[in-house]
Amino acid sequence: MEVIVDLLKTKIGLNPGSIGESSIRRAVTHCMALHKIDTINVYSRLIQSSDTELKRLIEEIVVTETWFFRNQAQFQALANHVVSELLPQCSAFRPVRILSVPCSSGEEPYSVAITLREAGIPAELVHIDAIDISRRSVNTALAGCYSKNSFRDVDPSLIRNYFFQREDGYHLVSLIKKQVNFSTGNLLTDSLKEQFYDVVFCRNGLIYFDRDDQKTIINKLYHCLMDQGLMFVGHAESALVSSEQFSQLPDHNAFAFKKNGSCRAFLKSRGNQIRERDWAKIIDSISSSAQPLTKTPKPDKPKLRSLLPAERMVYQGRYIEAGGVCQEFLQHTPESAQAYYLLGLIKNFQGEDELAMKNLKKAIYLDPNHEAALSLALGISKKYGDHDAVMAYSRRVNRVRNRSSNSS
Repeated sequence: MEVIVDLLKTKIGLNPGSIGESSIRRAVTHCMALHKIDTINVYSRLIQSSDTELKRLIEEIVVTETWFFRNQAQFQALANHVVSELLPQCSAFRPVRILSVPCSSGEEPYSVAITLREAGIPAELVHIDAIDISRRSVNTALAGCYSKNSFRDVDPSLIRNYFFQREDGYHLVSLIKKQVNFSTGNLLTDSLKEQFYDVVFCRNGLIYFDRDDQKTIINKLYHCLMDQGLMFVGHAESALVSSEQFSQLPDHNAFAFKKNGSCRAFLKSRGNQIRERDWAKIIDSISSSAQPLTKTPKPDKPKLRSLLPAERMVYQGRYIEAGGVCQEFLQHTPESAQAYYLLGLIKNFQGEDELAMKNLKKAIYLDPNHEAALSLALGISKKYGDHDAVMAYSRRVNRVRNRSSNSS
């Protein structure tokens, strides 16, 4: 057992005291029975020589119990943070990026996706990565099928809106499944330094490591977070977070910590966008100032056949250009609900909510089932406390989502 425990410590950083040697012994006994091995020495040699068998043992040990919306206060804090702080800053240059690690069987990252959708945030403005060391857990998450045990104190309306029941369990609708990118990885040994996230969920994962490895992991998460980014941990792990690196949010029930920093990473990403736009302006300036040798008639401007360029401009923060493309598109396609939705989104990002609502209402008039327009209108109505509008848009959003889930 000492050799096996040391191997688990080396490979995944497991602190045996966190789960008890009896739990490790039960997992070892189960794996030995699968191979009809009678002595622990033989099994010890097997897992030292076979990565496949070592992974099988790790699967038996690390699979933990989880459920949807575990600690509701954290998901409410997430929604408030994204709406009030991240969207006005980050969505101008890239989607809000969120990491869930370890993600277990997917209840946590899917809860994140549902929470932000309920807050009226369009799916295209959110990027969610989810990582777990267990391939079995990741496969369960990818399947998106859950038992009643995964729904403890969950609002029944959320279950109705985002799941459909079959004989084998509750199946998550595809529009939520598509929002999460799952992969396997080792939180202790694998690198996250190439990614910058606005929010990291690392709940009830640190407790399985010893103090040195806990510091290593927290430091890794600190460096993969954008400055001023948010980290959520489990209630038993809040004492592990360094006050030099993080400041706890006022709502102590959320166990949320904001990274201390000066937004260097954000300014760096923003600077890249600014340089690209400045370069484009220089090229335009050179082109407009050059005098042609002979005057030639201007060719007729071709009609725009897609709003994709405008959508790209919106998410790059090129609002004026994107608005111009939408207006041009509406000249020959005046019934385009998507164009009016994009204009509403642009005005919302620019803080002109009255004009945003005006365009969104046009989009909804043209396409009563335009979910993104309805969701954004709902979010703006909530912001201004318009109760009647909130109730009306909520009903319409739910109807659209119910139809979508039934079709799935």
